[in-house]
Amino acid sequence: MIREQLAGSGARGGKDFRWRGGEITRLEGVSNAVFAFALTLSVVWLEVPKMFHELMEAMRGFAALGVCFAFLAQAWHQHFRFFWRYRLQRPGVVFLNCLSLFFVLFYVYPLKFLYFGLFGAAWPVNAADARMSLVVYGAGFAAVFLVHALWCLHAWRRRDELGLNEMETLRTCRGLVGHSALA
Repeated sequence: MIREQLAGSGARGGKDFRWRGGEITRLEGVSNAVFAFALTLSVVWLEVPKMFHELMEAMRGFAALGVCFAFLAQAWHQHFRFFWRYRLQRPGVVFLNCLSLFFVLFYVYPLKFLYFGLFGAAWPVNAADARMSLVVYGAGFAAVFLVHALWCLHAWRRRDELGLNEMETLRTCRGLVGHSALA
């Protein structure tokens, strides 16, 4: 609904960037479903609290849930912007999209573990486990943004085919550098 309103109003993909998207494609639909599943995995508790003190214990995790939600929402937003800015559906982009979705699903577990640990839930008791937890989290984070950088590289290489103007080309390069720095 929001996409249709944005597309119908002539909205742009940000300052100085044209939307090239239209209808939601199957690729975007399945991607949105995977992001929704990843968000669900970050929320799900195995058991509903039965006592008030259990509810209060679970409530301590809402700050961590907020952090997890923010990280996953940022990854989804980057995905959304890419497909609406460039509208690329080529086999290489489909492969990178599948890779991105795999990494998002991988990333949700160390993300949840790390932030729920920081906000008072179970946390590794020794330094080696804590260090390895951070390495796994960092690898997931880097993998997600590496794929985003590869998307930007793909779009930049196809800039003439896409009809990118100078500002769009510059912003695509900026996305490539920014995502590469995060990876």
